[in-house]
Amino acid sequence: MANKYRGETPVKIGRKTYKLAYDWNAIATLRSQFGADYFDKLAKAADESDVRFLAEVIAVGLRKHHDKPPTPDEVISASPPIIPMIEAINTALTAANWGPDGPPEEDGSQNPPKNLPTLLRALFAPQARQG
Repeated sequence: MANKYRGETPVKIGRKTYKLAYDWNAIATLRSQFGADYFDKLAKAADESDVRFLAEVIAVGLRKHHDKPPTPDEVISASPPIIPMIEAINTALTAANWGPDGPPEEDGSQNPPKNLPTLLRALFAPQARQG
């Protein structure tokens, strides 16, 4: 069972359900692999359905709870639905960064003011797709 206080989020890849979680080691890996602006890169990858980038992020998030998690190539080969995978990444990273209640309400005082949940919601809002 997934633990929301640890950011554990179930994801189905192929015929198996895994726990996706981003602990401090996973965050450090994302930062070293993609740079300190990995949030922005992830938002762009989600908007563009960059499955290679998304698969890399998923593979990092599976390492904590699985001895032999799927590789990025295996994630791509399994071809899980893209939007549910983006939502799972969003849920797990939100919990890792702000806890299970999510980020505080935006009041202009956050540093940085942008955050992954806000970016992903904006990207997938119906009005964002029209145009």
